[in-house]
Amino acid sequence: MLQGEQDVVTDPRMSNALYEQASSRDKTIKLYTGMCHGITTGETDENITLAFVDIIAWLDKHAIKAIVESVKLI
Repeated sequence: MLQGEQDVVTDPRMSNALYEQASSRDKTIKLYTGMCHGITTGETDENITLAFVDIIAWLDKHAIKAIVESVKLI
């Protein structure tokens, strides 16, 4: 879950509650200081880049984990 702390569309406290109640053990939440609802639109170029760097890092980590797990099955 990614969200701006200044989000007025979705209350970040509700997102935290949803995160806490989600049964998945593979979960991540990131609240961006000073950012609003659209963390990949409507923010400064610097903030948008920060969000995309975090998204790509998360995807890379999970892709590598999936590859390692699939190799173990061979």
